[in-house]
Amino acid sequence: MTDNSPSAALPQEAPARFAAYKTAREAGDPAEILAASREALKAASRDAIGQAVAHVRAAYEGLPDNAAPDVIEHAEANAWREMGREARAAILADADPVAAPAPPRPLTDWRDAPEPAAVVWRHDADPNAERWPLVSVGEPAILSGAGGTGKSYVTLALALSAAQAGASGDALGFGMRGGPVLLAAYEDSGPRLAGRVSRIAGGKDNVPWDAFHVMPDPGPLFVTGGPRHPGEVRPSATWAALWRAVETLRPSLIILDPAAELIEGADANQPGPVRAFMRALAAESERHDAGVLIVAHDTKANRNETQGGGKPGPGAVAGSAAWQDRARAVAFMGLDPAGGRRIEVIKANHGRDGWGMALAARQSRFEHFAGWQMADAWAERPPKKADDSSKPASNGGNSNRQPDAGTRYV
Repeated sequence: MTDNSPSAALPQEAPARFAAYKTAREAGDPAEILAASREALKAASRDAIGQAVAHVRAAYEGLPDNAAPDVIEHAEANAWREMGREARAAILADADPVAAPAPPRPLTDWRDAPEPAAVVWRHDADPNAERWPLVSVGEPAILSGAGGTGKSYVTLALALSAAQAGASGDALGFGMRGGPVLLAAYEDSGPRLAGRVSRIAGGKDNVPWDAFHVMPDPGPLFVTGGPRHPGEVRPSATWAALWRAVETLRPSLIILDPAAELIEGADANQPGPVRAFMRALAAESERHDAGVLIVAHDTKANRNETQGGGKPGPGAVAGSAAWQDRARAVAFMGLDPAGGRRIEVIKANHGRDGWGMALAARQSRFEHFAGWQMADAWAERPPKKADDSSKPASNGGNSNRQPDAGTRYV
């Protein structure tokens, strides 16, 4: 009879785990040491106490002997986040594993504090005009629309403008705070993104490559508790890696594309995981003085409503309604009845909504699609029916050609 117990398989796999750990230690790579330690400890730990100890030992094993206090505290925090609820309770015995909320503070603590800085806002030629923000520090926003409408070209144009700018720049009717950009790209490869950015910029020589950073095909940022704890959610190793990169790069703007890939295992009808994710995202965004723009799809019902120029509704962001509820601003990108595309800010908690712009396609000298150019802009929502006098006119670029209503760009 074959013994299928966990301990029966342990000796056979142990040499491989031991060899991986030795290789990592000899190379002196903290990340590889941590990964090898986790593999070994996961195999050895079969109960809650063992799992908790494995997380702590794995966190410590990856640190150099002369690690700074803040580095040690960061590793301990990661170990805490990554262990399950049972492991937390076991290692702390009867202590409450849930962190207590911060105590109330008098509003005078913030009397002289500036309001969150705008990162993406409505561009206005008048420098004294009020900024209507789409993305602000600590206030994540969403750009939604149907798949294939060209949202990624819009976000890349915004990213390029931020990376090229000094203090501020503008692109497609949006003002941009200048600075590096970090893109977590779940659907497009690095070479594909580099090609698109080159076309938008009009050539590789016009791209500030060192200010544009990409995490290609990362894992989910949050994971749910699975069948045993379906309502729970916790940060993943990718979440920690993202903010380590932010700490180093100090980006002005972080783009997460798309929303559907950010939380693994979340039921579309469960708002809890999305709320927890958006709350944590806002806190990290504020801590690192960065803006966050999430790219999302809309629902089929919303698509049908907006194709004729109707106002986007609750289905502007697919999935849990918590996405739209927790975002501080939402912009919707869809087909323009007059041709091309249109973007409209449909939610703005700290500014005005209803403003937007019409976009026309740009063509490269090889007659390839090279992104968008602004054709028209408005401060108030235009009428549903567009007549001939309201058709947008191109304001520049390599071509005045506008795409057919059925043209799809990703």
